[in-house]
Formats: sequence, C-alpha cells, structure tokens
Amino acid sequence: MPFADVVGLQIGGPGEVVVPGEVRGGGFVGGGFGVKGFVLGAASAAALNKVTTRVTDPEVLIETLLRISTTNGEIDLVSFEVRPGDLDIALAPVRVAVRRAAARPAADPVDLLERLVRLRDSGALTEEEFAEQKARILRGS
Repeated sequence: MPFADVVGLQIGGPGEVVVPGEVRGGGFVGGGFGVKGFVLGAASAAALNKVTTRVTDPEVLIETLLRISTTNGEIDLVSFEVRPGDLDIALAPVRVAVRRAAARPAADPVDLLERLVRLRDSGALTEEEFAEQKARILRGS
C-alpha cells in the first residue's frame, strides 16, 4: 500500500492487562462418625487444604490495537505481543513517510502523459509499455 493512500494511523488498546491469580488445589472435605469423628475429619481436611492450596501468580496480558485509515477504507489489527507505546515508537518512521507523501503535490496527468510520449518517441519505451503506462496514468494509480 503506497504511503500516499494512508490518511491516518491510530494506536490504542488497554496495553497491559493483569489477570488475577487463581486458587488451585485443596478441596478436601472431612467428617466422621459422631462429634469426635467429625472434629477429627474436619481438622484433618482443614490441615490438608492449608498445605495443598496455592494461588497462581497473576498473568500479564498485552493487547494493542492499530487502525490504519486509507483512502479506500480502514484496516484494524490486534497485537498480543507489542505494547502501545512500543508500537508508537516503532511506527515513527512510517508516520514521517505518510506525512511526506501527503505533502507532495499530486503529479499532473497531462505532464505525465507528455513525458510518456517523449519516452516512447525517443525509443526508451515500446508501444506495449507506453500503452500500459498510459492506462495506469488515466486510471489515476
């Protein structure tokens, strides 16, 4: 996609998202016959749950959104590896190229066709190449 077709770059998204840890393990239930049995079973289950229950570490996820707006539409991209600030820095040269392309005046089709005729007449282009380039200029691409 030519830089001249890009009209905007937007970077956003939550960036880093921290997902809390989970409680895993344990799950013991105790009991027994009579009050003495119940107390012994419940105390044993509580002790086993205390020893085997773990909380997992929080997980850090990354979500970055990039929208490229062009003269023909928009493209939305998602990254789960690059933080928004890092992407913004990485795309700095692209932003400069887009601004430069937008600042360049569009070539006049008549001037381009005249140059094309001179190239054909000088023998630098074949008739096929001339017709191909002429069609491209008239299409505006």
